[in-house]
Amino acid sequence: MPSSLTWQQLRDLTLPELDDAADGWAKVSHHADAAGERVDAEMSGRLAKTQESESAKAAVRRLKRLSSNYHYIHAECRLIRASVSGLSSEIAVPRRRLKDALEDATALSYTVYADGSIGYPSGGKNELTGADIPGGTAVGNNGMLTSDNRELHPPNGKGLYTPEAPGLINPNPHHAKAQDIADRIAHALREAREIDERYRA
Repeated sequence: MPSSLTWQQLRDLTLPELDDAADGWAKVSHHADAAGERVDAEMSGRLAKTQESESAKAAVRRLKRLSSNYHYIHAECRLIRASVSGLSSEIAVPRRRLKDALEDATALSYTVYADGSIGYPSGGKNELTGADIPGGTAVGNNGMLTSDNRELHPPNGKGLYTPEAPGLINPNPHHAKAQDIADRIAHALREAREIDERYRA
C-alpha cells in the first residue's frame, strides 16, 4: 500500500522524537545484552560449576534459554534502533527541502493549499488590454510519470501533455516562482513517501 504521508505531516514531523526513540531502543538493547551476560556468567555458569544434580542441569538448560532470549532481544533492538535512526536521518533531507519551499511561499505571500498546490496573485499587465494579468494556481510536478503526479492530472485538466500546454508561457511574473515552489513541494513529498514506504516495509 503506497504511503499516504502528507506535506503537512512531513512539515510537522519532530525528528528529535525519532532520535529519542532510537536512543531508547539502544538502551533496551544494552540492558538485554548485560542481562544475558549476567545470566551466563553469574547464574548458569556458576550453577554448572558447583552443582551436578538433575535439577541443577535442568535449571542450567532453562537459564540458557533465558540467555538466548536476552541475546535475541539485544539483536532485535539493535535492528530497530538502526531503522529508526536511519529513518530520522533520511527523512530529514526532504523535510528540509519542504520547509525551504514553504518559507519561500510565505516570503512571497503565496497561498499553500492542502494538496500542495500554490496560489499566486495577479501581476504584470496585458500588453493588448492593459489589464492586470490574473493570478492562478500552480500544481506541482514531482518528476515522475506516475498516477500520483498531480501535474499530469491537475483538477482543471490542463496538465503537461494536453494540447494547449506545449510552448505556452504564463505571462504573470508570479507564475514561474509559484510553479518552482509547487514542484519543490511535490518532489520533497515524493521522496519522503518513498522513504516512508521503505522503512514501513
